[in-house]
Amino acid sequence: MAESKIIKLKSSDDECFEVPEAVALRSETIKNMIEDIQGVEGYIVPLPDVNSTTLRKVIEYCQYHVDAEEKDQNGNPKKGEEEVRNWDQVYIQVDIDTLYTLILAASNLKITGLQDLCCQRIADMIRGKVRVGLLN
Repeated sequence: MAESKIIKLKSSDDECFEVPEAVALRSETIKNMIEDIQGVEGYIVPLPDVNSTTLRKVIEYCQYHVDAEEKDQNGNPKKGEEEVRNWDQVYIQVDIDTLYTLILAASNLKITGLQDLCCQRIADMIRGKVRVGLLN
């Protein structure tokens, strides 16, 4: 595998993360920022709406999905759809506060797959509950 360019991301609580460019580009927001500053050395992408705990979780999601899409020698994805679906289901088993911050981050960063996963988790949580149960 070719050496990847490293992108520096800075959370709202000033923690910096170094991630491979392919991971950062899973976010449309970050992709647009990178395109705007192309050629500037040492630039750190500020993410004022995402704290470090949430950003770490977002990076985990993006890294897994980048790795899952890598091709083997035959040109097939290294991880099958079922394996990715199973990983997503384990990944999204978080408390409601974490889920809320993940939804906000996925929305702000425009990571469609993560947004869809979070929304599906909420739909699964409320499925079958009566209206009174939803209010509590």
